[in-house]
Amino acid sequence: MNNAFESYSISLSEAREIEREGGLIFEQNGGSAHGSTEVLYRLHASRLKCLIAAVDRREDERASAEEEALRLTEKYWFSAPQLDSRRSDARERIWAVLADTVSALAQCRSEHSFFHRSVYRHAQALMWAPVLNDPINERPNGSFGAVPGTKAVKVRGLNSATNAADSGAVVMSTLFDKKRSQLCAVWVANGSASSFQSINNSVRKYDCLRGKYISAYLECLKLSKRRSDLETFLRWTASCHRDLPSYFAASAFAQGSSPVKSHTQDSLIVRTRSLSSYHFLTSTKRLANTALANVILQEISGPSDRKDPETQLKAAYGCFLRLNSDPDAFIKCKWWKYHRSPSGMRPIADALMHAYKKIAKSQSPSTNQSDWGEGQTSETLRLSLRKCKELFPSATGSFLSSKASMNKSKRKVDREANGSGTKRKEPDGTFTALRSFVVPVPKGLSSADTFLTSIIIGSTTKKLRLTVPEGEPATLRFSLRVPVSDEPDCGADASSHL
Repeated sequence: MNNAFESYSISLSEAREIEREGGLIFEQNGGSAHGSTEVLYRLHASRLKCLIAAVDRREDERASAEEEALRLTEKYWFSAPQLDSRRSDARERIWAVLADTVSALAQCRSEHSFFHRSVYRHAQALMWAPVLNDPINERPNGSFGAVPGTKAVKVRGLNSATNAADSGAVVMSTLFDKKRSQLCAVWVANGSASSFQSINNSVRKYDCLRGKYISAYLECLKLSKRRSDLETFLRWTASCHRDLPSYFAASAFAQGSSPVKSHTQDSLIVRTRSLSSYHFLTSTKRLANTALANVILQEISGPSDRKDPETQLKAAYGCFLRLNSDPDAFIKCKWWKYHRSPSGMRPIADALMHAYKKIAKSQSPSTNQSDWGEGQTSETLRLSLRKCKELFPSATGSFLSSKASMNKSKRKVDREANGSGTKRKEPDGTFTALRSFVVPVPKGLSSADTFLTSIIIGSTTKKLRLTVPEGEPATLRFSLRVPVSDEPDCGADASSHL
């Protein structure tokens, strides 16, 4: 591990030197060609993983593991350390390393707005913050724990007024700030020539990448009980197109023609190793639907004066309808009786039966009590579904509560967590600002073609590779963070060439 840190540190110095000389080409469309930012992320993401691995050890091994982790991570600071490691205890030193690592991860996103991996690690760091601060007392609470304000103020994006899961959800939401056809703010770079980039752009790897971010985002929303955001995400999935594996399977069922029905009518109850279980959109809808059912179940189990019981029952019934399963087939299926159900049906069944009992104000029938040790039986589920069909005969799987608009304060927190803004103070004491540049598109280029452009910022020159979008525009606009003192020079004409 020490050799890896040292290698990253040397590569970072070399990349920055090349950038100062203007010899490094930046990719603005994502991928793994972000120059020094790429190396910066790998260095400090490794530091974070080292801290988490140490604090996650058994209690009798934790002290020695933390000392070893500090020995490795305290050599490579993003900014100057603020404490004397010889006089501070392990908890203060670990917190200083955590704060420094989070600052580096936030800087990656600030330098490149398409750099998405640092957002995931940033959220992970915030979720582990309570345990890193107090592993003995906060370990049972996990991400539901909180950090005192005197310490939380040192970690970017960590809110001491709420739990760490809520802070992580705010950071992850920067990848889900608006409706997109691919759900997550991750794109595939087209036009790759090398074999490595061809593999990197494969559909399977792309789906795994955005699936990783989506599952983390949904888990944060579930832990922080953000029901409106979960419902918004489910609306996005309903308007998405089928992924390729799902489209091929639906075409095969339609005997080679176009799929007869929309993906919103596909059943979400699939076996673990069936082909349908590997369909990206099916897995995403199942995760989101299960997370929403968990939140609804917590609301039902809470104070009785919060919401109308019929509204809660209708919301739980909507989760069931989105499974697109026949009620009798659902009841006969054994998966809903187990916590580790591959289709996530247990929270949906729980929410239905708890809401039904709340309305009926009576105990479930005593028949078939051996089906489930907790006293909730197949007969209870059957009665719940019968009651829902009686109360809501026209309900469909598209039922969701009223659309929740994002308020201004949440948008402000999101921008601060993302590191965006007009002016910001950098770790070295200088100030930078986000400025827009407009460059002409060379003649003779078509959509998806790329060209190089040079931007003069003060005494340095940056080279960037831009992609021509559809519509054959005459100019392209992009943004870069530049030193405020060099702002007059930033308006210089940008030269471009093929």
